Amino acid sequence: MVNKNRDDRKDWLRSTKAASKYMMELYEELDDWLLVIAAYNSGPRPVLRAIQRTGSRNFWDLKPYLPRETQGHVLAFVATATIFEKLPYYIGEDIPDEISYVKPSKAIEKPKVKKSMFTDEELKSMAIVRISEPLYPELLAQELGIDLQLIQRWNLDYELFEYKTYSEETYNLRIPKDKLDAFFAKKVTLESRSRKIYADQSM
Repeated sequence: MVNKNRDDRKDWLRSTKAASKYMMELYEELDDWLLVIAAYNSGPRPVLRAIQRTGSRNFWDLKPYLPRETQGHVLAFVATATIFEKLPYYIGEDIPDEISYVKPSKAIEKPKVKKSMFTDEELKSMAIVRISEPLYPELLAQELGIDLQLIQRWNLDYELFEYKTYSEETYNLRIPKDKLDAFFAKKVTLESRSRKIYADQSM
């Protein structure tokens, strides 16, 4: 949340919690940490499209089909992780006290999670509308006659946009195609009522 008295983007705890929650939701969707890093950068849709196009869930197979910025983001992450894993090799055995570093002792066991991917039918029925300010999800669901859980599942990173910790100034909101006309007819009202709801919550 951002207003004249509060900016959650500068709150390390709130922004970290929001980012962590989003990454765990992405992991439930993608079941691979490199794909999670890619989706965190580009959003899930380009990654899901690459999976659909290649039939693979291996980042290195998907890499050519991802945005160039996302490719570089994942490679930078891998490089950084590799340096920290081999930190003594680069700077010697005596690691300065100023560096907080935990040497991995064994491979981390994957958590058992329930997979949940968009179906082909869902992808065909999705429409994307770009919004410049958050719309209150419960209000959006009520006014457009959309199941709230569907909105939440189709827009896993929406909470980041709500809390003003999203990486972009606009958000690509996924809604059913058959709700497009209703959305644009009610867009101004949705924006006005959402502003009031968010303002009331911040008081």
